[in-house]
Amino acid sequence: MLKNAGRILFGFAIGLAVIVTAGPAKADDLVLAPSTEWRYREFDDRCRASRVFGAEEDRTTLWIEQGGEESIYNLTLIGRPLRNPYGRGVRIQFGEDPEIIRSFIPATSSRGRPVMRMYGVTVIQPE
Repeated sequence: MLKNAGRILFGFAIGLAVIVTAGPAKADDLVLAPSTEWRYREFDDRCRASRVFGAEEDRTTLWIEQGGEESIYNLTLIGRPLRNPYGRGVRIQFGEDPEIIRSFIPATSSRGRPVMRMYGVTVIQPE
């Protein structure tokens, strides 16, 4: 699983930040720098790569999960900056990579942290 994981995650790793906003770009978009290395975990039905961005109040965890051979992923963001999502979609950008604009499902984790889930995301892989 996580077919071509090294190439895919290299694209995420070279980005210096992740931007998460709902709606059009604004000067106060949240830009978070990576604060941990990538971690990998295999489950019976999927694989997950995770990384933490930001620190303290802005600490946000990103999960990238793949359940098959296709280059389609589920993204989960967990953290306080996601506590008041609005609009129908969210913009996510890794460094200079093209924006991903997706609808999302807001939720709350078992620890009370805000969660944002996006299903069926395709990621452009670096050449």
